[in-house]
Amino acid sequence: MSDGDYGTFSPVARNILSGPGWNQVDMSFAKIIQIAEKRRLEIRADGFNIFNHTQFNGVGTSFFTPATFGKVTSARDPRSFMVGARLQF
Repeated sequence: MSDGDYGTFSPVARNILSGPGWNQVDMSFAKIIQIAEKRRLEIRADGFNIFNHTQFNGVGTSFFTPATFGKVTSARDPRSFMVGARLQF
């Protein structure tokens, strides 16, 4: 490396860095109960990220902030559930 190369960036293409992967499993259960000829009740339960895998979100990619460069800075939401009911008539 010559003296003129210090402080310059390498000739590498843009957007070559890839972040952490995403491993999420969602699940849904639903039960439809017929109440009358034209009425029915739907009970539903949804689970998001049911195995509760940590989903890392942001990685510091700026050379100008060395405190966060290459470090994971946040994570996505943990496991969550939602329950609902719908009456159709």
